[in-house]
Amino acid sequence: MVEMLIFLSKYLFIILAAIFCLQSVYIVSKGRQMDYPSAENTKAVKLQRATTILFHVLAYATLYFNSEIPLKDYMITALGGLALILAVPPFIRIVYGKINGLVINCMYFLMDLSLVILQRLNPDYALKQLMYFFIGSACILLIYPLLKYCKNFHKLKYGYLGLGFLLLLLTLVFGTTTRGATNWIYIGSFSFQPSEIVKLLYVFYFASVFSRKITFKETVAQMAVGLIFVCLLVLQRDLGSALIFFMTLLIMVFISTGNIIVILGSLVCACAGAFGAYKIFSHIQVRVVAWLDPWSDIGNTTYQIAQSLFAIGSGGLWGSGLGKGYASSIPIVESDFIFSAICEEFGVIFAVFVIFIYLTIFYCGARSALNAETKFNAILASGLTGLICFQTFLIIGGVTKFVPLTGVTLPFVSYGGTSVVITSVIIGILLWIYVPKTEFSEDKQGIDEPPKKRRRKTAANSVNTSRRRPSSQSRTGNNSESGSTASRQRPNINTNTSGPLSGKVRRRDDE
Repeated sequence: MVEMLIFLSKYLFIILAAIFCLQSVYIVSKGRQMDYPSAENTKAVKLQRATTILFHVLAYATLYFNSEIPLKDYMITALGGLALILAVPPFIRIVYGKINGLVINCMYFLMDLSLVILQRLNPDYALKQLMYFFIGSACILLIYPLLKYCKNFHKLKYGYLGLGFLLLLLTLVFGTTTRGATNWIYIGSFSFQPSEIVKLLYVFYFASVFSRKITFKETVAQMAVGLIFVCLLVLQRDLGSALIFFMTLLIMVFISTGNIIVILGSLVCACAGAFGAYKIFSHIQVRVVAWLDPWSDIGNTTYQIAQSLFAIGSGGLWGSGLGKGYASSIPIVESDFIFSAICEEFGVIFAVFVIFIYLTIFYCGARSALNAETKFNAILASGLTGLICFQTFLIIGGVTKFVPLTGVTLPFVSYGGTSVVITSVIIGILLWIYVPKTEFSEDKQGIDEPPKKRRRKTAANSVNTSRRRPSSQSRTGNNSESGSTASRQRPNINTNTSGPLSGKVRRRDDE
């Protein structure tokens, strides 16, 4: 009976993920109309939420019947996760107003997937991750009122710059080395990763800088500031974050200036820096060798990536079934290699749907940038979206041997408190940037009719009204009272009438 449940569940998981992604395609296919909470979009969003709930219930039922762990050990994360996906998204939509719930649904589907796979690998990590998800959700709820009433964030660029440098320098001095990188600070039993916080400060700083028009020399100077951030991360041996910071800066520079010369020059410098880092740091050489030939030292230096490839290959298209894989044999599977565990137990097809969910989040982030009302908000949204996008690419590409492994986390899925909270804050900021444009379109222009069409119709009506007035006045010209009224109205016609028909109205008045 249990084996039958596991066998059927792996196909049901794929079906649920497919339904979720198809509803995403439906909402995105609406184009501009996806920005409005219409009846059709609301129905699709509700179906996505129902799909996430069914996935959660089916996954925890499968885990319970496939293990000997008592039911009470599942209850906290099972019921807590269910409360998370049931209660929090409606609260977010209440706080942010009438926004499209696509990106919210994608985020909480990934969160629920994280709870399920961590419950399978290490129940203690799942319980802690649930707490981090609630903290991240609380941050999302606080972001909108905070940013809505504090409107001078673009003027605090030196504060972002100074605090960012301070955190990185403190990490160099007081940081703890973990797996070769000095990127953690411990305060008693509490620990956090400062580079995750610096990500936000970094993007806010450069959004503030590039929100005004700057010269070529100023652009080069700001690129040098960005390289200082990158060098500090390299000194910590946090090479994954250094690469993310650099690529995020290139995206923001290109969006704001479009200067190809600066971009190409930066890429040349990056290649030279990467070659130098390869020659200096031995662990980079190990990762490059593992990327080029993961079977060369499978018992030692290339063990991680080899086990990751074994897990992905053994799962196949449909997966081995939840609880039937051997992903726990991969070192640090709960953070760096969690995507490999998903591929093994849920299958490659399910993993492709997970990648599609990330692409949907990136698309929504791009729309936030396009809908931004100010240049600062547009560049900020572009930088934050690029940051999450490149981080996702690095970790998925690393565990599949597409690029060298860098050791960054998979957003919303990998275990880690700082990463979860900061990524949740990023989503909250993107929603905040998106909201003002939506409210303007709904309240002032209407949903059913494009704004330009309404303006053209109004202008045409005013011209037609102006053209009708002289004819009615000429018919009553013999009446002195009407004539005086017409004479008082003629200046208004000449003043108010605009557009290509204004000359004709004036000639008619002269006649």
